[in-house]
Amino acid sequence: MPREATGKLSSFDEARDEFARTYLLQLLEVAGGNISHAARLAGRNRSDFYKLLNRYGVEPTGIRRRSGVT
Repeated sequence: MPREATGKLSSFDEARDEFARTYLLQLLEVAGGNISHAARLAGRNRSDFYKLLNRYGVEPTGIRRRSGVT
């Protein structure tokens, strides 16, 4: 979230990281938890996409369960 509870703006790095996490989660939701499909939607190869998930602390397994994809 760009603003903290105190009303102060987040740093650029914090705002960028939050955007990236949200974007990755949205890609996974749209792809039904399918990593290969999400990577294609993002214009990345699967290996790079996994690195992004790891970098931003996004766990794809929860997406699969919520979306019903096994």
